[in-house]
Amino acid sequence: MDLSDLAFLMGGELPEDNGNDWRGIWVVAEPTPDGVSRVSRQMMSKARELGDRLGTRVEAVLLGADESAAAILGQLGADTVYFSGEEELGADAWVETLANLLTDKRPEIVLLAFSPLGREVAPRVAQRLKTGLVADVQGLDLDEAERLLVATRESFGGRSLAAITCPTARPQMATVHPNAFREVDPDHTRSFEVVPINASEATSRVRVISQESGAVSVPLERARVVVCGGKGLGGPEGGRLLHELAQALGGHVAGTRGAVEAGYVASENEVSARGTSIAPDLYIGVGVSGSMDHTDAMRQSRLIVAINQNADAPLVSLADIALVGNLHEILPALTRVLSTKTTPRQIATHA
Repeated sequence: MDLSDLAFLMGGELPEDNGNDWRGIWVVAEPTPDGVSRVSRQMMSKARELGDRLGTRVEAVLLGADESAAAILGQLGADTVYFSGEEELGADAWVETLANLLTDKRPEIVLLAFSPLGREVAPRVAQRLKTGLVADVQGLDLDEAERLLVATRESFGGRSLAAITCPTARPQMATVHPNAFREVDPDHTRSFEVVPINASEATSRVRVISQESGAVSVPLERARVVVCGGKGLGGPEGGRLLHELAQALGGHVAGTRGAVEAGYVASENEVSARGTSIAPDLYIGVGVSGSMDHTDAMRQSRLIVAINQNADAPLVSLADIALVGNLHEILPALTRVLSTKTTPRQIATHA
């Protein structure tokens, strides 16, 4: 399916543009207090890969951040980074600034995060530019001969995948699901250009009345250490051992769809197509068989450890380290060693 088909079904058409003078891949990055968001860094790694395949420049735009944050994007693969230092820009300012920049610079591919900001900004920018947008993609590939972005997203509740292209209008736009791609380490020796720009002065139509702060825990999709249980936990005792190991590691507890449906793990901690996608530094799967529904949601983990009694389980083959045996013997031993020999911070760093 392509976006021309969708436009026809909706009673309209996308404008034709052969794209010959649209070149380059752009990442619209989002600022955080300590630099740029994790999904922005993940998008940069994929954009650099795609840019190398197409033989084109990779550029980034970052609004509401300083030059040091912009430099992070250059170290992750951007050839040019456009940034503005204005703080607390509203969505209207993002839309105006991006629409003007994209019209002027004419990149062929634009990636944004499937985040609250990206979900508000991306469709409005796409409408301004009269182009298509694929939302919440989990995979990106190329038809290099046609210079087409092939965006893959789940459909029918995760039971199938749809590959979508935008063959006529430009730029080709997509919002990227968090943890769809693995973040690469920055290269501090890369050469890149940082270009300051002035953000639009568009007045936001949303006014903040008040703000309240409170204790906020790190969400599962940003966790650096995840201990995940499957149906192989076997019951409440396995769930208890899972929580104790996670506590010893200073990590998050998660579960497969089967573990959640069996009541071993809370539903908000489900790692699956319908749940959360993760990309921790350390993933430990306990009693996890390794169905595609689950592995697609955790495949980007840096170090994968499988603990399973079945040596032929798919996750054992995927794992970097596999411990084959009874989890009721392995988990207490691991927890005991971790609790007495090191701290959670040390484990997370070493992983």
